[in-house]
Amino acid sequence: MPLLTFQHVAFGYSGRQSTFTDLSFQVKPGDRLGLIGPNGAG
Repeated sequence: MPLLTFQHVAFGYSGRQSTFTDLSFQVKPGDRLGLIGPNGAG
């Protein structure tokens, strides 16, 4: 059973081409995730 489910997610920056569109995924128990960003953003 998934902990989180994302469906039809889209992301992009204003005035630029979309980074991704129609992305779907699940996070299940035991999965490991990492979030990244530009250098100096955190």
